[in-house]
Amino acid sequence: MKHQPYESWILDEVPLNEQQKQELEAHLKTCSPCSSLQSSWQEARKQIQSATVRQPSAGFAMRWQTGLEERRIAEEHRQRQNVWIWIACVSAAVALALAVIFLPRISFIQILIDMVESLVGLTTAVTVFLRLVTSVFRSISPLTLVLAYLGLSTLLILTVFLWGISIWRMSLKGVAHYEKD
Repeated sequence: MKHQPYESWILDEVPLNEQQKQELEAHLKTCSPCSSLQSSWQEARKQIQSATVRQPSAGFAMRWQTGLEERRIAEEHRQRQNVWIWIACVSAAVALALAVIFLPRISFIQILIDMVESLVGLTTAVTVFLRLVTSVFRSISPLTLVLAYLGLSTLLILTVFLWGISIWRMSLKGVAHYEKD
């Protein structure tokens, strides 16, 4: 026998229209499992409604609030710990993937050789640059060096002077604000 809509109507306690009420009554007369379900459900509802509400023991709210704060702190700690574990796992997975991809092609000896070659190349470039600078300064006369130094110093002093004047003018007049029309 088909019980589905009738069981839902009994347990959900939704308002039924007249046709549904008649169908339910007719079904309950012929179906003992649904009739038993309805009587059991009505008895259970009566017991629930007649039950007295017990008052919590003294200090329950205070203990519950304290426990709630402790549980909240523990949950935050657990979440932080989980985040760090995930970050560590992802980092380890990326490092492992990079090692699997790149390490079979490159040996440790090759890495050392490349580092030594880079270091030798850098020191060679620095020594060549220093030789070039010293040869340029040796070929220039001392008078030219002094004049170049004086020219650069004068240019620097003039730049600082003009910058100071512009700051002074802005402090007196303020900065003009131009609005677009």
